[in-house]
Amino acid sequence: MYDPELVGPMRKELTDVGFKELQTSSEVDAELKSLHGSALVVVNSVCGCAAGAARPGVKLAIQSKVRPDKLLTVFAGQFREATERARSYFTGYAPSSPSMALFKDGELVYMMQRMDIEGRSADDIAADLKFAFQRHCLKLGAETPIESLKESFPGHFAKIEKAIGRSRGLLGEGLNPAQVKDLVGRIETLLDEEPEPQPVSFSPEGAQHFKALRAQHGTVNSGISLSEHGLDFQEKPGPDDLVYESEGIKIFVPKGMIRRFGGRRIHFEQGARGGGFAIV
Repeated sequence: MYDPELVGPMRKELTDVGFKELQTSSEVDAELKSLHGSALVVVNSVCGCAAGAARPGVKLAIQSKVRPDKLLTVFAGQFREATERARSYFTGYAPSSPSMALFKDGELVYMMQRMDIEGRSADDIAADLKFAFQRHCLKLGAETPIESLKESFPGHFAKIEKAIGRSRGLLGEGLNPAQVKDLVGRIETLLDEEPEPQPVSFSPEGAQHFKALRAQHGTVNSGISLSEHGLDFQEKPGPDDLVYESEGIKIFVPKGMIRRFGGRRIHFEQGARGGGFAIV
């Protein structure tokens, strides 16, 4: 068992943002055995990837408008009984920490293991969690605003809009309960499909500064590439790049990063210590 003083700040990092820490097997059962709604269970740990990516990624993800009803955590190596009981609900997955499990109405619907965390950034982890939240935690019903579907599922919305048919403010507007149930079923089927990638674009300010920078470097025909290492000049797409054009500038995005960056803009921000590009 780890020294409580050592792991205290690591535990507090999640409890401070709304997670309920479970310390016994009975507490785990009370939360998960007859779960109604959705719950995220984070197996926290002292592992370096927990500090560098898992906890920061979780904290970013739960800022989403669509998120689980319950936020729960156990700490591996500190509350062993609770950790083992939580893992007993992760059917089909070997124990690993850190890890994250998403439940909906008692069913395990999404799992992120340690191997899905190691070597990745907090932003990437947050993007995957947000996608899972949107798929499994948004409550679809007669009172669901259509605008919330557009915001939560931009890559699916063209197909959802076609399924909805006529323009309306709420999903169930003008429909009887049986029709609402049928429509919700069709939308849930659509959400199981791979979403259409959303384009990456420039803000006018970002484009202006990039063009000026490009001229300074004598690369007036260059586009911009997005990678784990940041932004850089690039003239031609790589073999796995998606290509977008905004404000007359080509933007190259690796397919594996489009979930993280899709729908966002490259902006130039001026601060007290100078300016720089940011993806917002």
